[in-house]
Amino acid sequence: MNEISRRAELYLLGEQDREFAIAQMALCADDPTYFFENYLWTYDPRTQDKDLPFMLYEFQKEKIVDRFVEAVNNKHDLLVEKPRDMGASFTFLGTALWGWRFHNWDGRIGSRKEEYVDTKEVLDALFPKLRYMFYRLPKWMLPKGFVPRMHDTYMKLVNPEGGVLVGEATNPNFGRGGRSNFTLFDEFAAWECDSMAWEGAADTTPCRIALSTLGEDVMCKYNVLRREWLKERSEWVVQLHWTMHPNKTPTWYEAEKKRRGVRDFAREIDCVESEAGGVVFGEFKHVHHLKRVVDSRELWREGWIPREALDPHDARPSVLTVSAIKEDFSAIQVIASFKLDGISLDQTAEQIDDVRKLLGYPGPDRLVIDAKYGARKHKSVFGEYTWESYFVAKGEPIELSYSDAGSVEYGHKMIRDWLRTDDGPPMLLIDPVAAEFVVQAFERYSYNEKGKVRETYKDPIDTLRYTLTAGPPPKDFWKRRRKEGIPEWKDLMELCKPRPTIRLPVVDAVKYEQLVGEGCGITLH
Repeated sequence: MNEISRRAELYLLGEQDREFAIAQMALCADDPTYFFENYLWTYDPRTQDKDLPFMLYEFQKEKIVDRFVEAVNNKHDLLVEKPRDMGASFTFLGTALWGWRFHNWDGRIGSRKEEYVDTKEVLDALFPKLRYMFYRLPKWMLPKGFVPRMHDTYMKLVNPEGGVLVGEATNPNFGRGGRSNFTLFDEFAAWECDSMAWEGAADTTPCRIALSTLGEDVMCKYNVLRREWLKERSEWVVQLHWTMHPNKTPTWYEAEKKRRGVRDFAREIDCVESEAGGVVFGEFKHVHHLKRVVDSRELWREGWIPREALDPHDARPSVLTVSAIKEDFSAIQVIASFKLDGISLDQTAEQIDDVRKLLGYPGPDRLVIDAKYGARKHKSVFGEYTWESYFVAKGEPIELSYSDAGSVEYGHKMIRDWLRTDDGPPMLLIDPVAAEFVVQAFERYSYNEKGKVRETYKDPIDTLRYTLTAGPPPKDFWKRRRKEGIPEWKDLMELCKPRPTIRLPVVDAVKYEQLVGEGCGITLH
């Protein structure tokens, strides 16, 4: 028996047997997935039959239906990030219909224009999608007393047993008209008056749902909420990715890349935010690559090996990125990234020493420095030194990384390989708080409209490139360290008196202090 025949039998049994109908209603009320997979239909004009039984994919169950119901029941907001063509709107509306029919939900459903909320028989609009699903339910499942001309009107669907779904287009007073269990902001990144609508709805509903692909304007309310919530309340964020959809393959992905512009592809398929052009690393995804490190010292106890990468500068702060590397080089956790404002080799070296104390390790397996600046002479209290000769004299394990076109291209390829998740869990993880600078770089390091990489945000990407191209760590690192003990400064540094004041200008000193807990002995300014 095929699915359509099976459903037809359910409809007929419910019509003939009242007890069966009551039992089916109870099953549907208890489980929205049961309601979807036995009684709801969806529409796809690209298929031969067009009208299809609504069979949820696993990501639709877990990431949309379950999270929507949980947010309504627990009265909190929700932000959903989606690529194109994931069936998200139909799934959200089907869940709203379930809550309206079986749990008397009151809901407000909004979009950026009135014609996208309700246009008769145009399934691109939201209310026609609701009606499409509602009027394909068996008659015995409709609310008692439901009369279409009375209860189904323009931008309104009333349940005579309790509950109403109303539609509204974006406007400065959006959502202020009445209380509801939820308010859905469909394609919120494209709304005008977005901030006013979002804030206004806070007084009339405990559950605001922002559903959208990323906006072109990086400062639209949706994009701003996404950035803030991923750092502060990630449990309120649902990130859908094209790889979750069983019908979307790498072949489909490559075909879409050819069909779309670079910028459009980055936003609407990869869900990666960029200011202009497409991002360089579309493989980077918050859902895969962010992992908080509460205490870096736990990583050292587990045998992870510290590595430092320094991108030194004269005219702007140098960038230091600290990573933990698995001994077998199978994973890297970026722990923190700092902007160092030392105006001399001595001050920068002292700041690096303070970072080590802050993060609880004696020194790295190697300090990787950009070769161009590594070979350049800079001022020191002892005269002029190159970065390389200075740190060699100090006893540091130095390695130079080259930045010619071929080396940069190879380094970028390595980063992409480490970001890949199609053949297993991610090998590259980044702390979203202490390494926020690196996260921002991945989000915004982009191509200009001519296809060339913009220089903005390149420094943290360069330090990550240095980290990866330096290769595997020595297997006896911690054994050797334990034998040697924590190394002391060489004579060169002991001669540097008085020691310059150490200042580590970071985004949020409190967060860094929380990273290692009390008693680290380091004060951040």
